[in-house]
Amino acid sequence: MDEYAENIFRVGEQPIHYVEAGKRGRQIALLIHGWSSSWYATSPLLGPLAQRFHCIAIDLPGYGQSPPFAERTTIPKYVDLLADLIEGISDGPVVLVGHSMGGMISLSLALQYPVLVERMVLLNPTITGRLSKAINFYISPITMMERFGIGG
Repeated sequence: MDEYAENIFRVGEQPIHYVEAGKRGRQIALLIHGWSSSWYATSPLLGPLAQRFHCIAIDLPGYGQSPPFAERTTIPKYVDLLADLIEGISDGPVVLVGHSMGGMISLSLALQYPVLVERMVLLNPTITGRLSKAINFYISPITMMERFGIGG
């Protein structure tokens, strides 16, 4: 990655450290790292994605340079925070790029706030609990069609 800028967003009282690359005004690609990581885990993607998108790679609260939440952290809490963040920084839906736990957060965000997400790229997402049941609901018909040779 050649050029990037570091800064802090404030979502309510919560500071979020981020790195951005690419031209402002383009569609935003929001890169969300996995557990026990930081924005830097997504840094190899910034250069290629910045050729087409305005990339924002965040440090989730409690990781990298973003301080933790005041209360216990949960996936729904991350989802709501990122929904507020997207509404504050983007004029339209974003592309989510989520790795590991960031993939689970991305998927939860897309299911709960579909108007905020145009597309997703999930890299080794962690899918557990109620979320895995939601995924199976959407994937089961596709699997059945493939199994019985319907749809090519």
